[in-house]
Amino acid sequence: GLSFGSYGLLTWINSLFVQINLQNIYFNALLFAMANLPGNVLSVFLLDRVGRSFLLIGSLSAATLSLVAFACIASMDIINSASNDDASRFGSPKVYIVGAACTFQACTVVAWNVMAVLTPESFPTAVRSTGYGYCSSTGRIGGILAQLVNGYTVQKPIRLLSIAAITMMFGAASPFLLPPDMTGQSVDGSVSNNEAQRRELTMLISSEAAVSDGETITYQRRPIPSSS
Repeated sequence: GLSFGSYGLLTWINSLFVQINLQNIYFNALLFAMANLPGNVLSVFLLDRVGRSFLLIGSLSAATLSLVAFACIASMDIINSASNDDASRFGSPKVYIVGAACTFQACTVVAWNVMAVLTPESFPTAVRSTGYGYCSSTGRIGGILAQLVNGYTVQKPIRLLSIAAITMMFGAASPFLLPPDMTGQSVDGSVSNNEAQRRELTMLISSEAAVSDGETITYQRRPIPSSS
């Protein structure tokens, strides 16, 4: 859900701004990119205080709400533009559209930072790299699907935003399916006894110890301890 919504909107944000008739597209895209900074700052202060799972749920929920606000304001602006009614009692809706987009970006940055910590901690040391790589690869599949779906729906921005919001909502529910996170706990860095013995034997076989005998240095292989 995070990969689909985040990568999808990030790569199509300029086209989306064009479809909803925003002025100064590149400046608004710059503001969207600058929203990374508050997202990273929030991650630093909240990651160990709130907890990984709660912060992930909160950030993805906030990202979902920002997309809903984005879609609602954009639809109202489209209706007002069709009726040639540019007046608004709350000011220009364009400002709120950009604000909702920047809020979404900041929240997804928080979620990515949480995932970067939560995912490796969820696997034991012996398979940590494999588990993290598997999760990263499946996330890339979501990013690829987002390009296909958003390319098909970019002419209908409200539909695009609605699909992204739904995927983010499912992502917000995913931490409930995970085991308790490791907030405030030490990560188990040990491996199984069999794995440790296998690595030790491999190191002993491949290494040689130098034994000094006066001026002559000879090399001998260390004996491999018996398994009994």
